Amino acid sequence: MKNNLFSQSYTLLFEDTGDPTLKSSAELRTIQRNCVARNNPNTFYATVDPRPEPKVVWSSNTRAHFGPKEFTYSRFFDAIHPFWLPIYVGMVESTYRLVKPTVNIDGVRELIMTGNFPLRIENGKYFWYNQVSMAGTFDEKGALVEYFNEFHRLSEFDRMVPDKPSLTYQGNTLEAYEVQFKLDVGPVLEQCLKDHFSPASYKILRAYRTLKFEGRGTSREEVADFLGINVQALDKGNGRLLSQARLVFPKAVLTTVCNLASFLNDTFGMPLKSTSRRTL
Repeated sequence: MKNNLFSQSYTLLFEDTGDPTLKSSAELRTIQRNCVARNNPNTFYATVDPRPEPKVVWSSNTRAHFGPKEFTYSRFFDAIHPFWLPIYVGMVESTYRLVKPTVNIDGVRELIMTGNFPLRIENGKYFWYNQVSMAGTFDEKGALVEYFNEFHRLSEFDRMVPDKPSLTYQGNTLEAYEVQFKLDVGPVLEQCLKDHFSPASYKILRAYRTLKFEGRGTSREEVADFLGINVQALDKGNGRLLSQARLVFPKAVLTTVCNLASFLNDTFGMPLKSTSRRTL
């Protein structure tokens, strides 16, 4: 795993964090014991200490998903699909920027983050997992130290449309998190798309996303006109785009380029500054 996955500003969030209190550590152990008692073969658990030199401090049932090797912080990130890794990192950073400044321990315990992302299991295949994260321990000042995670296997990679991440408080979705997530992760996704797709395919996908965002038509004729090409050229371009997309997106969102554009806009927003044809 690369050492610079997270930004410096994120790392600084934990610079002054102290050690967990005995009380919060005892409460976390109760949560961990209760989860282990469920004995769900499709779920594994991990408690993470994100301070400098982050590490997994406790885990359960990881052998059933990743084999007998020690489940480490580095090994977890190495298992994330490489296209989705920067997006996952962005999701984690976005969550912490909202949660970390909170000093109301009772309030933080009511915050639950959920998100779907693809992990490579022991047999080499990618599966979508649902991650549920909550506060684990706190220091004497009430700052969050460790966080507890439940990872539940949902589906093989191609068979599912992943849900967008959410942060809830007492069961109610916080709209501020969705806004912050799109602000933080939208540009990350955009760079991932540029890196993965050919310039021509990226240009077509961006056109569909722009038209969807503006509430305009996305018929073959309308998209071709927006791009300044003929319909036959668009059809060929769409075919190449979908072939490239199959390497990093599940088939469930690749029925059409328009469907992929809708998924991206709904999950990550539309971070593009300009939507005129001249910028394509």
